[in-house]
Amino acid sequence: MGFMRSFGLRSWSGVAAVVGSVLLAGCAPRSSRVISTPKGTSSKPLLGARASRPASSPRAYTHFIRAKLAMEESDFAAGVDELKLALVYDHDSAFLYTELAKAYYKSGDLRHSEEASRKAIAIDEKALPARMLLAGSYADRRDMERAQAEYKAVLSIDPDFEDAYLYLGKLYADSGMNAEAVDILQQLVRRRPDAVVGYYYLGLLAAQDKKITEAEAFLREAVRRKPTFTKPLTSLATLYQSSGRLDDAIRVYLDLLEVQPRNFYVRKQLGELYGDKGEPEMALAQYLAYLDYDDGNQGVRRQVGLLYLELDRVMEAVEAFHVVTDVAPESQLDRFFYGFALEAAEKATQALVEYAKIPRAEGSYDVFVRARVRMALVYVEMEQGDKAESVLREALTVSPDDTALTATLADVYTRVGRGADAVTILEEALLAKDTDEQLLYSLGSAYEKLGKVDESVASMRKILVVNPEHADALNFIGYTLAERGLTSDLEEAETLVRRALALKPENGFIMDSLGWVLFRRGDVDGAVKQLERALALSPDEPVILEHLGDAYRKAANHAGALKQYQRALDVNKAASDQERLRTKIRDVKVQHSARAE
Repeated sequence: MGFMRSFGLRSWSGVAAVVGSVLLAGCAPRSSRVISTPKGTSSKPLLGARASRPASSPRAYTHFIRAKLAMEESDFAAGVDELKLALVYDHDSAFLYTELAKAYYKSGDLRHSEEASRKAIAIDEKALPARMLLAGSYADRRDMERAQAEYKAVLSIDPDFEDAYLYLGKLYADSGMNAEAVDILQQLVRRRPDAVVGYYYLGLLAAQDKKITEAEAFLREAVRRKPTFTKPLTSLATLYQSSGRLDDAIRVYLDLLEVQPRNFYVRKQLGELYGDKGEPEMALAQYLAYLDYDDGNQGVRRQVGLLYLELDRVMEAVEAFHVVTDVAPESQLDRFFYGFALEAAEKATQALVEYAKIPRAEGSYDVFVRARVRMALVYVEMEQGDKAESVLREALTVSPDDTALTATLADVYTRVGRGADAVTILEEALLAKDTDEQLLYSLGSAYEKLGKVDESVASMRKILVVNPEHADALNFIGYTLAERGLTSDLEEAETLVRRALALKPENGFIMDSLGWVLFRRGDVDGAVKQLERALALSPDEPVILEHLGDAYRKAANHAGALKQYQRALDVNKAASDQERLRTKIRDVKVQHSARAE
C-alpha cells in the first residue's frame, strides 16, 4: 500500500488539472457525439499520471524507469515486462499495478489492463487513477453499466474529482442519456463553480436539445469564468451560425481572433459567414488572411478565386486559379474555374484550352459536362456553331438523359439560326419526358424565335398545367401576349405577369413585362413607374431601356426618351436593333423640333 500514500497521490489534483486542460479539445455542437475527448485520449483520462518517486526500492525504481523509457519508444511489450519485474520487488504497490494497467491499455490488451487495475484497487480501494482507467476500459468495451459504477465509485471517494464528473457525463451523453449527463454536470458546477469545462459541456448538451437560450447562457458562463478558454467561444459562434444569427456569430469569431489571430478555422468560418451575408470584400479579406498563415489550402484558394470573380476582379481571379491548377493539376473543378476566369477576362481561346484539358473520366463526369457546355457557349460567341454542337454531343454521350444538356443544344441551334433543328430535338426529348418543364420552356422559346407565337404560348401553357407557380412561364406568356398587341389578350397578359411578379418581386425583367403590358393598355404613367423600377433592378438592360424610352416618348418626355434610346444603343450591339433605335432617335428629334416650332 506504500506507493500511493508515500508519494502524495491521494487527491491527484495536479493530474486532474492536466487532464482537464486536455478535455478542452471537446467537440462542436454539429457532432453527433455531444461530448467527446480528443484523439488519443478516448475514455482513459489518467494515462499520463506520474509520481515524484515511483518506487520505494532501488530495484523496483530501476525497472520502473526502464519501463517508462520503453513506453516512450512505444515498446509496450518491453514496458509490461519491466513493470512486472518492478512488482517482483514491490508486490503490494497500487501505483505500479496502475502503471502496468496503463501499459497493457496502450498495447490494446484491455483484459490484462483491467486485471492490473483491479489488483491496484484491491491493494488500495482509493486508488483513483486505477478506477478511472478501469472505467475507461469498460467504456471502450461498451460495458456502460460497469463504467458508470466505477466513475460513481471515484466520486464517492472524492466528490471533488472534476474529471470523474466530466467522463461520466460524457459516458451518459454517448449513450443518448442526455438528461443524466446534464444532471451529473449540474452536480459538478454546483460543487465546483470554477469547473469551466462543465459549463462548456452543459452548453453543448443544451444546443443538441435545441435549447438555444440555455446553451448560450452556459457557453457564455464558461467564457466569463475563463476568458482564455476558446472552445466555448467557438461553440457559441457555431450556435449563432446554425440559428441564423450571422452578425452575432461574426462578433464572437472576431473576439476569438483577438485571442488567437492565427486561428485558421476562425478565419475560414468568417470567410463563409461574410460570404453568406453577401459581403464578398469582407469574405475575401478573411480568406487572404488565412492564406498568410497557410498558403497550401486549395479549398481556400478556390474561394479566393471565386470571390475575385464575384467582385469582377477577373485578372486576379485568373492568377488565383492559375496558381491553384499549377499546385494541383489533377483538380478538374479548379481547372474548370480557371477556364471560367479566363472567359471572364475575355481570353476565350485560352479558356477553351483549359476546358479541353478536363478529361472524360470516372469521378469527374459532372465537371467534364460543365466544361463542354462552357466550350459550346464560347464557340457560339465565336460563330463556330459546328464546334459548339460537337462538344455538346460529346457531353451528351456521358449524360444522354440530361435534359439541361438537350435544352442547351437546342439553344445553340437557335442562336446559330437552326431553329427548326432546335424544335426537332426538343420534341424528340419530350416524347420520353412530356411534362419536363425545362424542355417545354426551351421548346416555347424555340418556337418564339421562329415566329410561331401560338405554338410558343401553347408550350408554356403546358408548363402551367404541371406547375401553376412557374414564374418564368407566366411572364413569358404575359409578355408574348402583350407584344402581340391584341386588345382581347391584354387583360390576361396583365394577370399572368402580376402572378409572376408576386412570385419574383425583385426580378427586373418581370417588372419590365408589367410595365410593357401597362403601356400596351394605355396606362402610360403606370408603365413609366414600373419600367423605372425595372431599370433600377436591371441597369443597362437594352430591352428595358428601349421600353422606358418608348414610355417617356408617349408621355411627351422627349429628353428622357432620347437619353434611354441612346443608352440602349450604346449597350445593344445587334445590327437590326441598332437600326431600329437610330430610327427612334431621329423620329423623337424631329417630333421635338416640330413641337418647339
